[in-house]
Amino acid sequence: LVHNFRTLSAVSTTLDRWITNRLAAYKLGLIGSTDTHFGNPGDVGEETNNVQPRLGPYTGGLAAVLVPGRSRADIWAALQNKQCYGTSGGKIGLEFTARLADATAPMGGTLYHAADLDSNNFAQVNLHVRAEADSTNRIARVQIYRNGNLIVDVTNAAWGASAHVDAVDRLTRDFSYYRSKVWETARTLNTNCPFERAWSSPIWVERH
Repeated sequence: LVHNFRTLSAVSTTLDRWITNRLAAYKLGLIGSTDTHFGNPGDVGEETNNVQPRLGPYTGGLAAVLVPGRSRADIWAALQNKQCYGTSGGKIGLEFTARLADATAPMGGTLYHAADLDSNNFAQVNLHVRAEADSTNRIARVQIYRNGNLIVDVTNAAWGASAHVDAVDRLTRDFSYYRSKVWETARTLNTNCPFERAWSSPIWVERH
């Protein structure tokens, strides 16, 4: 969500480090938030006095959690389990899951395999994204990344307030992670950025 970020300070850099060192501390969940000192959390209304040049065309982000209820305990549990995601300010609904053999994991989860993976012995990972647009907007684009590399990029002019995307990936590495990104059409103050966006927490795949 950071505007004009430095590569070595980006979240994706930290996620990529897990692939090589496999320390659990590098398995991060993602959220969004505002980044000012005015004491107005969640104030993402795209009004002229909210938009600051140093933050880019957006006013900040929102944190979203996938919970069975709205109790404090449910929300904290979802954050601790990384069942959360961030948006650029729109209230976009996002569900992201992956299936490997008989196991399914939501965002924030981990899937395991026992065999060494390579180009001759790949794992079939089934990926699913469901997105719901905020208000009267529509879903415009759905992307899926593996280890920071774009592997699925889908647009569909027939999409309206919701979109479903299913994909299959042939995984050839023992340690990898997937994440999804959703684009939603929206009216913004900056006509060069006519989208709100949502970023999922990753789903990790690792060898036992």
